[in-house]
Amino acid sequence: MNYKLSLFFLLTISLFYSCEWVKEQEFKESPLCRVFDNYLYPSDLKGLISSSYSNEDSMRLIKRYVDRWVKQHLLLKLAKENMEVDKPSLKRKITDYTNTLIIYDYEQALLRQKLDTMLNDEEVLHYYNEFKHNFLSKKNWVRLTFIQINPKAPKLDSVRYWINDEKDESRYILEDYCNQYATQFTLDSSLWFDFALAMEKFPLKIYDVSNFLRYNKYTSVEDSLYRYFLKIHAYSLIGEVKPLMHVSKSIKKIIINKRKQAFIEKLHTNAISNANKKDYEILY
Repeated sequence: MNYKLSLFFLLTISLFYSCEWVKEQEFKESPLCRVFDNYLYPSDLKGLISSSYSNEDSMRLIKRYVDRWVKQHLLLKLAKENMEVDKPSLKRKITDYTNTLIIYDYEQALLRQKLDTMLNDEEVLHYYNEFKHNFLSKKNWVRLTFIQINPKAPKLDSVRYWINDEKDESRYILEDYCNQYATQFTLDSSLWFDFALAMEKFPLKIYDVSNFLRYNKYTSVEDSLYRYFLKIHAYSLIGEVKPLMHVSKSIKKIIINKRKQAFIEKLHTNAISNANKKDYEILY
């Protein structure tokens, strides 16, 4: 582009539209840029910048808008010189696009005001159970307890008992023990992990993941540096349904989008059914 945005102009616009105490009529405008006989003024950018934006973000947004405005008007000039712009088909497209844009903005405003975006766990679980076939996993997932510890640490024989005991007392003892002696550990058995990533810390070559997970609920190995303990609490293999915690966010988005779609469809239907019959008529 053969123009330069001045830092002064960008900062001026940013301050002008982020400060409510500045009155529009008190601001004497100078154009930001020109393309032939078309000028872009700071007031043309009103609403583009939010008061929550940093100066850097505001300047970046303004520059991108100005770049697009200049390119658009250069191309528009070229198009008008080389094609008929008053033909009915083009006017019809412009009208259709304008109407569609206005309706879309109205729909989005209504969605922001009236759409219920609250979701409870029961709704998410119901959708998950009904459409499980849409959530098949491409990875192996596990809930596990993992401990990496110095082989000279005390009471290593007790670790096996604590890690396999389901009582809360053993869990508390194991947590306290790991905080004192373990170099790495994961004790929250409610969390799901990518099995391949989790096993990068475990010095054991596994050739058949499915068989390993089915028949090895507890494993302990040792290398030259550490002793490792692994307890598998639950697993989900490739091709099986993903754990709910890994798809709950996606499900929430799906449900909200379905609500949006239903809201818009109802809006369109009501626009016809609630209209006064004398306000419109189909004449063919």
